[in-house]
Amino acid sequence: MSSNQKGSCSARRCGVMLVALMTLFSSPSLSAEKRVQRMPPPRKTGKDFQRLLPKKAPSSDIVLIGKALCSLKRTVDLPFQATITALEVQSGQAVNKGDVLARYRLTPESLLSISRKTMPSGVKRLKEEGALTAPITGRVVWVHPEIRPGARIGPTNRVFEVGVMDPMRLSAYVYEEEALRLDLGDKGIARPESLPGWKFKAQVSRISWSPLSLDPLQPSYYEVEFTVKNPDLILREGLRVIIHLFKPVSRKAHGSAAGDSGGSSTSQ
Repeated sequence: MSSNQKGSCSARRCGVMLVALMTLFSSPSLSAEKRVQRMPPPRKTGKDFQRLLPKKAPSSDIVLIGKALCSLKRTVDLPFQATITALEVQSGQAVNKGDVLARYRLTPESLLSISRKTMPSGVKRLKEEGALTAPITGRVVWVHPEIRPGARIGPTNRVFEVGVMDPMRLSAYVYEEEALRLDLGDKGIARPESLPGWKFKAQVSRISWSPLSLDPLQPSYYEVEFTVKNPDLILREGLRVIIHLFKPVSRKAHGSAAGDSGGSSTSQ
């Protein structure tokens, strides 16, 4: 084969290979795949992000998170060791002041210890049996988990808790800027998180004038209490509630008070 024929054959082979490569790289599937890889991820619009963010209350409103508590609560203690002979109440039961909650019998060790500490010689022997009674009228809101007939309890300073559940009080903490806007008697709406659809009228009954912490590097939060009527005993102690107060931002009372005390306020 002559050199001219060899050159033509080599040229034809190069041409075929070039056409094959062009066909391969110009394939629709590969170009589409490349275009998909080059496409940036879709951008989320502002509405998408707004949908994920919680809705803010108006600036003139104050929204707090608090806990429902008994308006009055007393504990019943057992300062010595005793064996429970009878349990007369259960949690949630209504009681009057002086009602028997449980009966007990002192252990021999308790009798000996009490006699040595408090009883002089010749005095009548201390009674072995006794009863725990309700200190106030209300509801039994807590019972010692180990108390039952035959159980040996004590000494302990918490066997029963009796509380007043109507009205209830709500305890919350408010930031210093909002605390200055609150007044006794301010009204709001309380919604328990675990009771959807329920709402209660709440009224400010106490505002602390001292923050939780006096550390200058820490923000100042003040304790505030609300009173809530609870005739049907829907609210229970410990329920978390969202408290919404409709309170204007401006307060003329603070301005007049500052003027009376020699203070002054500036406006820009």
